[in-house]
Amino acid sequence: MKFKPFAYLLSLVVVLLSLFYLLNNYATMTDYIWRLRVSKLTAYIVIVLAIVPSTFAFQTLFRSHYLSPNVLGMDAIFSLCQTLIFLLEVGL
Repeated sequence: MKFKPFAYLLSLVVVLLSLFYLLNNYATMTDYIWRLRVSKLTAYIVIVLAIVPSTFAFQTLFRSHYLSPNVLGMDAIFSLCQTLIFLLEVGL
């Protein structure tokens, strides 16, 4: 696989950027900011770990490596669901 070294390099860059995000201005960071950054980074990791298998399952289901939810109009359904969730949370 010719992309393996690139994947390792990309993984290393992601880890280094994550550490930079967490530890930037560490001396002046309050406990609140630390918890906020850790929770945001945890949410990003959970989202990535959810998107990868769902994309794999979606493309396996339709047996196409090029078919994406965008092509089928699933992004419009996703936007509708996100808008409805936002409106229900705000209480409009």
